[in-house]
Amino acid sequence: MLLCTLCLDVDIRDSVRDHLHQRSFGPLLKTAGEFLSHFRTVEQAMVEEDASKGFTQRFDTTLLALKKAEGMA
Repeated sequence: MLLCTLCLDVDIRDSVRDHLHQRSFGPLLKTAGEFLSHFRTVEQAMVEEDASKGFTQRFDTTLLALKKAEGMA
């Protein structure tokens, strides 16, 4: 989550890309998407949805922005 959020900054994203296998954000975005999916499942089972609902919406927005920045959306 933190890495995806930090990668919204172009300079940080370029630096991270230099350290990624095959210089691709694909595996990172796939893993982050899987985490978000699992978190949504847990969220649905929780009684206090309001506190975590904001998180999933914000993280979903972060992933979408990073995918757009990488031309993957």
